[in-house]
Amino acid sequence: MHLQDLYYKLNHLESQKQSIENEIIQTKKVIEKLSPFTKLQKIALFKTLFIAHEDVYATYCVNKEGTKKVYYPASYTFRGTDYIPIGDDIIQKHLEGKMRFGTYAVVNQTMAKFLALDLDKQSFIDDTRAIKNMCDELIPSLINLTS
Repeated sequence: MHLQDLYYKLNHLESQKQSIENEIIQTKKVIEKLSPFTKLQKIALFKTLFIAHEDVYATYCVNKEGTKKVYYPASYTFRGTDYIPIGDDIIQKHLEGKMRFGTYAVVNQTMAKFLALDLDKQSFIDDTRAIKNMCDELIPSLINLTS
């Protein structure tokens, strides 16, 4: 392929990308209008289900090489003592898919408030069944698979 052809292809792809991004924005607006919950209600529900400590949350980080993916407590100075509380803006960004964060579910040293798993890949049904089988052996489970 010649350089001029590559530039043409790149311009074409860029215009498709812009068109798709505009369509995504419009679709999100339609979904928002059809949703039975307001943004604030969604944030409040998320807090009820998944936030045990509002005084701290964990940010997601990948090293420069892309080999390590970790969560660490968000703090103002990275000293580990001045944690950033989780705010509605952080939760909203997470719900919109704009950022990842972790939450601390441990209520005390022997009990956790919840267990949450995010299974996005095509194997999520098989993964969920495997997790349910393990939970049935170890702890009472609330997962009910009918299919």
